[in-house]
Formats: sequence, C-alpha cells, structure tokens
Amino acid sequence: MAKSAVLELVRASIAGPNPNLDRLVKLFSTFRGNDKVLMLIQYTCKILVAYFNYRKKPGLATRFANLGGPTADFRILLRYSGLVPMLQAILAVERSPPASRTLLWVERLQNLSMVIYYPLEHIYWLGAHNVIPLSTEKTNKISLWSCRFWAAYVVLQFIHSYEEYRLWNVKRIGLLKKSGEDSVDPNEMEALMAEKRSIKDVAYQKSPIPEWFIGVCGVVAGLYQLQFAWESTA
Repeated sequence: MAKSAVLELVRASIAGPNPNLDRLVKLFSTFRGNDKVLMLIQYTCKILVAYFNYRKKPGLATRFANLGGPTADFRILLRYSGLVPMLQAILAVERSPPASRTLLWVERLQNLSMVIYYPLEHIYWLGAHNVIPLSTEKTNKISLWSCRFWAAYVVLQFIHSYEEYRLWNVKRIGLLKKSGEDSVDPNEMEALMAEKRSIKDVAYQKSPIPEWFIGVCGVVAGLYQLQFAWESTA
C-alpha cells in the first residue's frame, strides 16, 4: 500500500505542471535566450582552448576551437536582422524621449554606434568566409572597427546606467520626503525597487588581450545575461 502511494506521488510529480520546464521552453523560444546559451558555449570554449594549449594537449584544444568557431559564426548569423529593431529603437527614442536630456543623447549615440556596427560585422563575416572578395588585411580592419563601435556602445551604456541610477535615486528621495520613511506605500516602494532591479546591464568587447581572459569575461557576461533572460520568462 505504501509502495503504491509513493509510486502515485512520483507519477503525479512527473506528470503534473512543471513551471521550470515551462520557463526553459520559453527561454529557448526567444532569440535572447538562445544567444546567451550559445555565448556561454563560445566563451567557455575559448577558456578550454587556452587551458589545453597550456597543458600541451593540442588535440583537445583543436576540438574545442572547432566547436567555438562555428558557435561564434552562428551567433553572428543570428544577428543578421539586427538593423531592423535598431530602426524601430531610433524612432521610439524620438517619439518618446527618456526622462533626461543626458539619457536622450546617450541613447541617440548608442543607436548610431549600432547602426554602424551591424553592417561592419556582417561585411567582416562575409569577407572572412570568402563570400565577398576582401583581403585578409581589410577583413581584419573591418573587424577591428566593428569592435570599436561595439566598445563605444559599451562605454555609453555605463553612462546610461549611471544616469538611470541617478534619476532613480532622486525619485527614491522624493518618495521618502513625501511619505516619510515609516509610512511609504509598500506598493510604491516595490515598484521603485523593481525599477532599480531593471537598471542592470553587462557588456564585453574584443580586444588584443589573451584569449583565456576574453573567455572568462565572456562567460561572466553570458551567465549574467542568461540570468536576466531567465528572470524575464517568469
């Protein structure tokens, strides 16, 4: 009797609703979720390639390089339509400007950097794969400039996050002054804290530094962004 009850319980737990599985399906059904998982694979491979080269195991290093390379290629291909949402973002910023003039100009400059970055990245990829005739020197130069425009976006994002936090803090102080620290509306405070949690971003960029360090930075960035993508499926 006890055994059948346990089996029934196990069967019910397997067959019943599984919120985590539902969220996982939702994560993989989005571009963002897929990209962050592939990002983790790509940069973990960089770390493993550096590690196995250091341990004098070129065979294993080559295997992980063979996995990381196509993964990076696939992520670039997934971004082929990146300019379309950028055009939408440009129009949205002009229609509904952000809360401060600083944020407005930062977002304008970010949009401009991405409008230049995406075509350069695509041209680099096409040249690197001999789809269009480009010398290795030109291909590398285009890759470098695409990374520079991405780096510009990253620097601007730090300014953006700082300005967002400054405005949030002004709002928080105003709420406390209006209500008094002991009588703040819990719903207003919860909304304020939710706004603070949303002010988070992480960025990474390519540069002439050791591959293992790029890998570590990419893995950290990937984990952070994957966590944010996971939270958005709730």
